Amino acid sequence: MIRVNRVLAVAVLLCSASAFAAGSGPARVPMERASESLKSNLQKNPDNQGLENAARRLQDNQQRQAEKRGEKADRLEGQAVDRSATVDRPERADKVERVERPERPERPERVERPERPERPERPEPPQRGNRR
Repeated sequence: MIRVNRVLAVAVLLCSASAFAAGSGPARVPMERASESLKSNLQKNPDNQGLENAARRLQDNQQRQAEKRGEKADRLEGQAVDRSATVDRPERADKVERVERPERPERPERVERPERPERPERPEPPQRGNRR
C-alpha cells in the first residue's frame, strides 16, 4: 500500500511539473501560434475560403491589439495628473476628538470561596474468594 502511495505521489509530481513547464511555452503568445498554424494550413489548402477569412481576421486582431496597447501606454503617461481634482466626492467631516468615557467604578475584590473538603476515600471492595 505504501508503494502504491509513493508511485502515485511521484506521478502527480511529474504531471504537475510538466504542466507548469508547458505554461511558459507557446500558450502565452496565442496570436503567433495561430498565425503559424494558419500559414501551414494555407500552404496545404490554398483554395480554402475559411482559412483566408481566418487569416484576415487574425491580421485585424493583431492591428487592433497593437492600437489598444499604444492607447494604453498613452493613457498611463498622462495619468500622472492628480485624479482627486476630477472625481466628485462628498467632503469628509472634520476628525472628531475622542469622547471622554465615564470612569468605571472599581470592581470589588474577589470573594474568597471556602475550600472544598477532600474527597473521602473509597473503601476497598471485599476480596473475592475462590469460587468453584
